[in-house]
Amino acid sequence: MLIVNNNAAAVMLVLRAFAKGKEVIVSRGELVEIGGSFRIPEIMASSDCKMVEVGATNKTNIEDYKKLLMITLPSYLKLINQILLSKDLQKK
Repeated sequence: MLIVNNNAAAVMLVLRAFAKGKEVIVSRGELVEIGGSFRIPEIMASSDCKMVEVGATNKTNIEDYKKLLMITLPSYLKLINQILLSKDLQKK
């Protein structure tokens, strides 16, 4: 078991373990800053995976993912916004 103290560390470790050297699909709307000053694109770069953006900043639908999955990309990243929001609200 591994315990980390923030979402950024958890995302980085999961990506490093499962997607190192691979492409990972992420919605443009989820290229956010988490844990204070950690940005998803920087975390992904530090995890040695290649970020493949999909959709628009305000909307990504299932068809956007299907287009890329037809090319057989191995992984995708889906952030759980409610967890991130609840952590930010706890700080205020």
